[in-house]
Amino acid sequence: MPKYTEEDLSRAKKLVADGFTVYKAAKDTGVPYETLRRHIFGINVTGSTGSGRPTVLTRTEEDKLVEILAYLARQAFPLDTSDICDLVQQFLNNLGRETQWKDNRPTRFWLSRFKARHAGVLASRKPEILTITRAKSLTEEVVGAFFSMYNGVLVDLGLEDKPDNIYNLDETGLSTDPRSTRVIVPSKSRDAYLKTASCGKATYSVLFCVNATGNYFPPFVVYKAKREPFDSWMRGGPPGTAYGTTPSGWMEGNIFERWFQTIFVPEITKKHDGQPTVLVYDGHGSHMTYRTAALAKDNNITVVCLPPHTSHAIQPLDVAVFKPVKVAWAQILKRWQRESRLVAVDKSVFPTLISQLWKEVDPVHAVAGFRGSGLFPVDAEKVRSRMVGPGSTSRDDIPSPDEAL
Repeated sequence: MPKYTEEDLSRAKKLVADGFTVYKAAKDTGVPYETLRRHIFGINVTGSTGSGRPTVLTRTEEDKLVEILAYLARQAFPLDTSDICDLVQQFLNNLGRETQWKDNRPTRFWLSRFKARHAGVLASRKPEILTITRAKSLTEEVVGAFFSMYNGVLVDLGLEDKPDNIYNLDETGLSTDPRSTRVIVPSKSRDAYLKTASCGKATYSVLFCVNATGNYFPPFVVYKAKREPFDSWMRGGPPGTAYGTTPSGWMEGNIFERWFQTIFVPEITKKHDGQPTVLVYDGHGSHMTYRTAALAKDNNITVVCLPPHTSHAIQPLDVAVFKPVKVAWAQILKRWQRESRLVAVDKSVFPTLISQLWKEVDPVHAVAGFRGSGLFPVDAEKVRSRMVGPGSTSRDDIPSPDEAL
C-alpha cells in the first residue's frame, strides 16, 4: 500500500505546475519520484515513454528542457513552435549530441509528442500570461494582465522597494547620417544642402542596460560583419564597453548570450551577492537561447518579458532615455562632421564618438523612464493615463523625461 495519499499526489503535481522540479516536489510531498513522473509525464519506471522507439532525449534531459520552458512561460516569454524548436536545437548542440534530425532541429511530430508527454507542466499557464503573450496592442486588458504579473514577481522576490535590483535592457540604432538635421537657408530658397562624408551612412546597434536607480552598464556595440571585430574597432570607447559582430548588424542570440554570460551575470553576482534580480526587456525571440535562459534560472535572475507592441509605453529606455540620447548623438555627429572635415564615421571612429555620447547619458532619464513606464514604483496608472480610448497608445503620448518625473 502506498505511503502517500491522493492529496499528496495532487499537491506534488501542483508544485510542479508552479515551477518546482519533479525531484523537489517529490521530496517535499513524500510521493515517490518515479510515481510523480509517471503521473505528470506519462513515463513508465524504466525511463521509456511508453511503447515504441525510445525518445531522442533521455528523461533527465527532457526534465531540464521542460524546466527552462516552464521558467520562460511563467515570465510571459512568447514561445511559439519555432521558438521551442530553436531551444531544443540549441540544447542538443550544447550537449554535443547528433541526431537523425537535419541540423539537430526537431520535427513537428517529435514536438507534438514532447508536448503531450509534458502537458502537465507546459499547458499550465495563468490567464494573465495568455493575455500578455497574445497581445496585439496596448489595451486595458493587456496593461492589467502585465502589471498583475509584474507586481506579483516583485512581491514574490521581495523587490518592491529595491530599485537597484530591477533592470531594463534594449538596443537602439545610432545612424551616421546627419541629413535628418535641420539647416538654415534663405527664406526664398527652395533647396537645402548639407555636406556629408562621401561613403554614405551606416547604423551601429548599441545595447543599453540600466537599473531603476539610474546605474548603467557600459554599452555593448554590435557591428555588421562576418568576423570578430578588429582591434581598431574597439579602441577609444567608454571604459568597459564590449563589442561584437553579426551578419545583420543587430543583436542575435549568440551575441546576446555572450553579453549575458560574460558581462551581466558576473556583474550582478558581484553587486547583489546572489539576491534576486529582475531583468525587463521586450522579449525579442532571437535574443533568448537555451543557455541564456538556463543562466538566468541558475543565477536567480527573473527575465520579465514585455507584451508585444507595448515597449514604447512600458519600457523605461524607450519612454525617457533613447530620445535624449538621439538628440545628443545628432549634435555629436554634426560636430564631428564639421571638425573632421567630413571624415566618415566608420567602425574605427565610432568608439570615440560613443565615448562622447556616454558622457551625455543622464541617470535622471533612466529613473524618469522607470517612473513614467510604471515599472518603479509600480503604477499601472502611468500607462493607463496615456492610453487613447480602448485601443493602442501613440508614441506622441509618451512623456518627455521631465514629464515622466
